[in-house]
Amino acid sequence: MEQTMTDGIEFIFVNDCTKDKSMSILNQVLEEYPHRLDQVKIIEHEVNKGLPSARNTALNEAKGEYIIHCDSDDWVEPTMYELMYNKAKISNADIIGCGFYIENGNNSIPIIDNFNHSPIDGLKCLLVMRDMHFNVWQRLVKKSLYTDNCIVFDERFNLGEDCYACIRLHSVAQKLSTVRKPLYHYRTSNKNSLVHSSNKKGEKELSIMMDAVEKSLIKQGLLQELSLHFKSFCYMHKFWQTFFYSNDYDFSWYKSYRKELNKNVFKLILPISIKIMVLIGSIISFSVFKYLIIKYKLCLQTLHKRE
Repeated sequence: MEQTMTDGIEFIFVNDCTKDKSMSILNQVLEEYPHRLDQVKIIEHEVNKGLPSARNTALNEAKGEYIIHCDSDDWVEPTMYELMYNKAKISNADIIGCGFYIENGNNSIPIIDNFNHSPIDGLKCLLVMRDMHFNVWQRLVKKSLYTDNCIVFDERFNLGEDCYACIRLHSVAQKLSTVRKPLYHYRTSNKNSLVHSSNKKGEKELSIMMDAVEKSLIKQGLLQELSLHFKSFCYMHKFWQTFFYSNDYDFSWYKSYRKELNKNVFKLILPISIKIMVLIGSIISFSVFKYLIIKYKLCLQTLHKRE
């Protein structure tokens, strides 16, 4: 509500049958900012439909020229939307990105993304997370990019819904631009968030998401050119899902394909941290590797609790 952009902005809140005090807090905040009431629209879902559906509901209701999202447990800099909108009007870009802070307890880590790429190079960077991340909340997007290309958030999966949407948006964008400042605060310390509650259902949803991305790239005629980047994208997401986000420590996929993955992994475009872990995993036995990963994750969880 404290955004420096005072005119031409619309705030849409979707209550997806929340069980916490979010709506009472929202109403209290609106009482403190009566001058914003005409810019606010609150939509109530009759049943809980999940994050992708909530995003789609907001998309359908939005009247503005540009769309950006903000998740309920995060916050933004007061100048964020004004800076990004001004950049959009000057550059006439389809997608304008910005940097963000990773907020974990008392730690605030700035991430400066760079969207100043050609559309195809931007898509390559996005798939392997170099210069860009898969977040709709750091992207101001022309609404026509959604509507003209029938892009919505796939309601079959809650995990990776913005990842899929970002890839689709970038595959049809004609121009990208950047505000090279961290303007969004992404809170990772919320243990109830989707990313930190992944399980068997989450792993299945991740597979559906990767299949949807592949079909989209095939339809756009881009898969052949992006083959290496797409393979890297799949490996990276499955790797982190299994070793760090899964509560069940299900290593079956890695065990089944271990030899094949270890043989080809260094041909892929992956973060050095993953390549080092794979190298270690190829040297030691699988059982020892699994033990070390679980111990490492437990140590991280202990550190988070102390914070």
